[in-house]
Amino acid sequence: MTFILFCFLLPLIALSTLGVSSYLWYRALKPSPAAPPVVSQKEKKPEAFSEELPGQLVPLLSEFGVEERDIKKKNADPAKDDVQHIYTVKIPEKSSLILLNMKISSMVKRMGGSVFRGIEGGDGAMLTLTLGASKQPTDILILRKIPGIELKQAKMAIIIDDVGFRSSESAGRFCNLGQVVTLSILPFQPHTKQDVELARETGTPYMLHMPMEPRSSEANPGEGVILADDEKSVIIQKLRKAFRSVNGAPGLNNHMGSKVTDNVRAMEFIMAFLAENGLFFVDSRTSLNTVGYATSTRLGVKSVIINSYLDVEDDEAYIENRLEKLTAEAFEKGQVIATGHDRPHTLAVLERKLPELEKRGITFVPVSDLIR
Repeated sequence: MTFILFCFLLPLIALSTLGVSSYLWYRALKPSPAAPPVVSQKEKKPEAFSEELPGQLVPLLSEFGVEERDIKKKNADPAKDDVQHIYTVKIPEKSSLILLNMKISSMVKRMGGSVFRGIEGGDGAMLTLTLGASKQPTDILILRKIPGIELKQAKMAIIIDDVGFRSSESAGRFCNLGQVVTLSILPFQPHTKQDVELARETGTPYMLHMPMEPRSSEANPGEGVILADDEKSVIIQKLRKAFRSVNGAPGLNNHMGSKVTDNVRAMEFIMAFLAENGLFFVDSRTSLNTVGYATSTRLGVKSVIINSYLDVEDDEAYIENRLEKLTAEAFEKGQVIATGHDRPHTLAVLERKLPELEKRGITFVPVSDLIR
């Protein structure tokens, strides 16, 4: 009976299998409907890209000494040109076309566009870039080196705080950046003496990073801290010990210290010591209410106040952005003082960016060069 049932069902099973196989074969051969094109969220329409380009291009080129009058824009000829506009730019003779290409390409990418073509000519004196968006060229940029146009120059002093606490390997890399930075060395730390010797051996400028009392009772400024209520004799004793620890330092900046730098009495005691010993003062501006710089100038101490910090956020993208903003400020004002810290991310950004900034016209100097 079982054998008879099996013989009866076998043709039905075969027929069903054939039907399923035929359907699957049909589905495989049938063309699938085309998927809708995926458009990048950052992709910009060609017209919008071209309209936005001048507003981004002018400030970028100004960092290379290019004035707005040196940038000429004209409408392209529809009969022979595949773009909307053609820019001709006069650039300083000593400009790096490689660096300009990199900076413009990075700018175009941020704008949501593309560089379609780059051609160097004129024996290295001209660069032609074709720009656009959404696979459509919109603008041609022709950069020509012109004799007599000088590269814009500016000075930047970079202070590296908190040296002496971390490894001397880190301090050594700051000393060997190839561009000048000023080490601010904490007293009485595990690597203080070694880092002072390292700075001397490499010719790296350094100063004392003097611990001072902050407003927050939770923060620990470290050994030898000057307190706002200290008597004059106590402050002088602490300063003498700290300068012996960071031997040969020509001046100091404050480590933390918002409670002290806001206190006229305490700052007068500190400035009296600095004036007597021919030492300078750099106000780290840890408080908006600091009287440090004002007191120093009133009492005849050579001094300066920093412009800003590089690494309030310990993040490479943030640090690089801050460095770019301070570079623009340096070109505008002629000089700038920036403070960073002995941290891996800060070191990585400086190693990567300082050679580029030097090519753009930034001269890196010891902070003492900018002190009045």
